[in-house]
Formats: sequence, C-alpha cells, structure tokens
Amino acid sequence: MASNVSGVENAFPTEGSRPTAPAQASDALTFLVTAVEPDYAASTGVKADAVLLLRFTGDRAHAQVVFLPLDVWLASYSTTPAQAFTAGGSAGLIHAVETETGVRMDHYAPVDFDGFRTITDALGGVDVDVPQPYADRGYTFAAGGQHMDGQAALAYVRNADDAAKDTGALRMQTMTQALFDRLSAQGALSTSADFR
Repeated sequence: MASNVSGVENAFPTEGSRPTAPAQASDALTFLVTAVEPDYAASTGVKADAVLLLRFTGDRAHAQVVFLPLDVWLASYSTTPAQAFTAGGSAGLIHAVETETGVRMDHYAPVDFDGFRTITDALGGVDVDVPQPYADRGYTFAAGGQHMDGQAALAYVRNADDAAKDTGALRMQTMTQALFDRLSAQGALSTSADFR
C-alpha cells in the first residue's frame, strides 16, 4: 500500500514543537485528514474544506473520528483550523491541532475532490444513512438509507450554499461513518493492513 502513496513534503512541524509520543508501546495510529479544494488566491493554491482527526486502535478493529469545524477557535494556538492551514499549510495546521489537543499526529493525508470521488468509487460506492433530506448539484437525497457512488457522495458532503454549512459537519460525519463501514466490510482495516 505504501508504495502507491506519495508523500507530502514538509507536512509536519519541527520536532521540538510537537507532543512527545506516548511512553507506552502502542500500535494505534492517528491521522489528520484535510479535505482540500483549489484556491488560487492562497499561497499554497488550495484551501481547507474540512478537517478530520482519525484514530485507529492498535488492532484496527475500531476507528474514532473527530470532525474539526474550520472556524472553531483553538484557544491554545489562538487561531482556527482554516486560518492555521492558510497561514502555514499542513505543518501549521498540524501544529495548531497538536497544541490544542496534546495528541501527536502520526500521519497527514490531504484529499481533494477527485481523490474523494475516486476512493468512493474504488470501494464500489458507500451505503449512507442520510439523517435529513438534502439537495445539491442535481442530486436529491431523501432521509434514510441510500447507496452513493463517488459523484453523489461528493455532492452530499459539499455545501450547496451558505445555509448548508450548518449541516456540513453532520453530513461529513455521516459520510465518514459510511466509508469506514465499507472499508471494514472489505477487510481493509484488519490487523494485516499496512498503514505505516
């Protein structure tokens, strides 16, 4: 798996400014995942659209997901995730999140719209339990169980307008759960999976 994944240069802040790794041996892995979209006004050429903190247990039997709203105030770092990413890219964002949470990130993964769509399609689509009706980009999602391909899933997690931002976190959490359910069903989260 690792041979098929390209790295992000200078993704992490300098070592001295980061939380120390836990003293006890642990195979748990923590990822910071950033959904990104083009922003040609930004120095990095992209802006953060969503930030997720993912932690896999050592046996890979469970995954815990925390959705970080882009505009939430990180008091320990005096910024928001969106501002930290805009100012310092992935290293700035990781530093802000690690400072606020005290949790050390093991890996960083940026996912753009094409990547999200490709991942969803590669899994054969996902079964999503839609909590409330939503419409975007020509798709209408009724409440209840629905199977979504990559294009539909992308429309579901994106904000149709400013008002849709109020339900953005719920839609992202719902989609993340569906993706992990699908990964688990295919055995991708087994102890043999190579996350390193």
